[in-house]
Amino acid sequence: MNSPVFRILDANFNRAREALRVMEDYARFVLDDPAGCEVIKRLRHDLAQCLRRLPAEALLVGRDTPGDVGTAISTESERRRSDAADVFTAAAKRLPEALRTIEEYAKTVDPVLSAAVESLRYRAYDLEQRLALRGDRSARFARTRLYVLITESLCRPPACGTIAPPAGGRASCPPGVPRLLSRAGGEQASQLHSEPEAQARNAFASSAGGERGEQAAWPSHCEQRPEPASFPAYQPLGELGGQDARPPSNSGEQDARPPERPAGAAGGQSSPPVWLQVAAAAIAGGADCIQLREKSLDAGELLARARRLRELCHQHGVLFIVNDRPDLAVLADADGVHLGQTDLSLKDARRIVGPDRLIGLSTHTPEQLREAIAAAPDYIAVGPMFDSATKPQDHIAGPDLLALAVRETRIPIVPIGGITAANAGILVQAGARRLCVCSAVIGAADPKMAARELLEALGPRSEPGV
Repeated sequence: MNSPVFRILDANFNRAREALRVMEDYARFVLDDPAGCEVIKRLRHDLAQCLRRLPAEALLVGRDTPGDVGTAISTESERRRSDAADVFTAAAKRLPEALRTIEEYAKTVDPVLSAAVESLRYRAYDLEQRLALRGDRSARFARTRLYVLITESLCRPPACGTIAPPAGGRASCPPGVPRLLSRAGGEQASQLHSEPEAQARNAFASSAGGERGEQAAWPSHCEQRPEPASFPAYQPLGELGGQDARPPSNSGEQDARPPERPAGAAGGQSSPPVWLQVAAAAIAGGADCIQLREKSLDAGELLARARRLRELCHQHGVLFIVNDRPDLAVLADADGVHLGQTDLSLKDARRIVGPDRLIGLSTHTPEQLREAIAAAPDYIAVGPMFDSATKPQDHIAGPDLLALAVRETRIPIVPIGGITAANAGILVQAGARRLCVCSAVIGAADPKMAARELLEALGPRSEPGV
């Protein structure tokens, strides 16, 4: 047997396995990224399969650590690392180097092995990119507990107006509805609550139709209507306009409008659209991932809404996902895109969104689940769990599919379909660590409270990993 070649192969298989362990510990303990750990685990398994093609005895006989002249060669930089990310980077660079050496020298003993290791080398490049560029987002998703879909047609209008009356006025505004605190005198002294629903109002400042936006009607059950408040000037981020930003109407509603401000007064703000208010209330209730799901909007309007939601979500450290459209996810600077079974493939979507955004994939059967695991998206949705009025299905996958997914992968699993606070306990028993809902929150009279009830049903936060 060719002893020098087997010494080279043995040394570089060891080097590759060591690099993978260093990278796995970074993904596991620094990033808390279960999806990244899953990818590394599969790469380690496939590397072990390649190693089995070589005679173990020949590798051991060829090993000569005491006589290896390379063990005494080192540089000052090899002994120093600035932080854990630097340790990861060094291992990530070492891995493909070792694989390339195996690939080349294996050509002299086993061409099939050489081809297999070449494939592993390309996967190693992707692995470094995945962990370095979207590891933080992936780890944040692993900690997600409540994922809410926003669809305008399913959003229930707030139970109260969005402007609170001055001191002494009476109103029965439930929590979770944006409010404006107005000081006496009507001067520019109004300030927004720090809660995200108030930020939704701030993000809606109209960028079309002049300086004034249409005032929200004061609800009939709030007996005292406040004087109009003035707002600080607001510069929208990106294209925050759209069909919901309209100039005041001339349809005979003049009596319902506040009086005109003196010249030079700060421009007013119109009430945010219902879907934006509902999203803000869901975030206030604890939702940590929001998806915009609109199947029938024109691309321009969909992008405008995506940008508004992205701004709201990013202000509060909440992940934002766009359904179906990887192109609009990029334009809106979303954190990722969610794909269904009939949408673009994961590979094609990745070419559009790049390496730094998340991609989620819906599955409805064990076969689709296993295909998704093999494709390694950043998270996998399974469902429907129960009958759902939001998206009726002939086939109900049920909690059994969730339990199967939890057993077979560490990629974050997201149960969806017909979930409520009343039946969430069934999913917790099946292994759920997060929930995805639509009508249970956005169709509730109080979305903020509905979100909190779902989180209570989910129970205390557990360690990332499912």
